[in-house]
Amino acid sequence: MSGYEVARLFRADPALRSAVLIALTGWGSDNDKQRSKDAGFDFHLTKPVEGDQVTEALSRLRHMA
Repeated sequence: MSGYEVARLFRADPALRSAVLIALTGWGSDNDKQRSKDAGFDFHLTKPVEGDQVTEALSRLRHMA
């Protein structure tokens, strides 16, 4: 099962729908990012991930709440 499939299952389950999902992948094209978004991921981080990228994602989480 791919991460995309897992994200879709989470979004389809009322108990898990509000979970924050972060794609961490080696694929970073615009198409890859759109595919993550379409699957239900909240964030798409491309490896290697820098600390400031994680900090930015966490900061955006606070604003989503």
